[in-house]
Amino acid sequence: MEDRIYRQWRRWRRIDRWTDRIILIFILGALAFIIAVGTGQLKLAAGGMGGGAPDFDELCSINKDTVAWLSIKDTEIAHPVVQGRDNFEYLDKAFTGEYYAGGTLFLDADNQKDLSDAYNIIYGHHMAGGAMFGGLDRFLDRDYLKAHRRGLLQTPKRSWALLALGAGKYDAYDGRIFSPGDTIPEAAGKAGDPDPHILALSTCTDEMNDDRIVVFFEMIEGRDRT
Repeated sequence: MEDRIYRQWRRWRRIDRWTDRIILIFILGALAFIIAVGTGQLKLAAGGMGGGAPDFDELCSINKDTVAWLSIKDTEIAHPVVQGRDNFEYLDKAFTGEYYAGGTLFLDADNQKDLSDAYNIIYGHHMAGGAMFGGLDRFLDRDYLKAHRRGLLQTPKRSWALLALGAGKYDAYDGRIFSPGDTIPEAAGKAGDPDPHILALSTCTDEMNDDRIVVFFEMIEGRDRT
């Protein structure tokens, strides 16, 4: 009786081991896929366009939803920006179309595609290692913000120099902050232009709550791209 129980126990142990291995292989495969997609997207963002002005013909051939290229000097932020049908489409969708937990930077669905609104919002995930908008929390430190004030926002037709105005944490349901369009929230700070255009970059925090980190930039020196 004891031998039979022991043999059954050993059989179940072997089954458990194989089950664990299969689950582990599946998890590792999923992680490898996510990393591969993310790496491909980051390569595209970091230097796929030759390190200079982005090739919007190439970007749009990869993803027709492309609206801009965003880069913040001396940070990891250098990515294409898309605009989906709503503010959910690109939460877990790579720029190249595959599933990717890191998503893609996207312009608020209520903004004008050409970023001509007075107040524009771009969203991105708070990823580890500074990926996507994982480094926005650093802008909450005033010294860091002062040292990383400059960026560039380019579209197929136009480009703007960016100058950081301020940063803060806000509730995701705060309509004063998360209502893109003609009204600029007072929280954005004082811009140099009396009729400014403002860009807000928004991401979640490390805490599991409704707080969002938002960094405000003045869009200046707008000029047509030839």
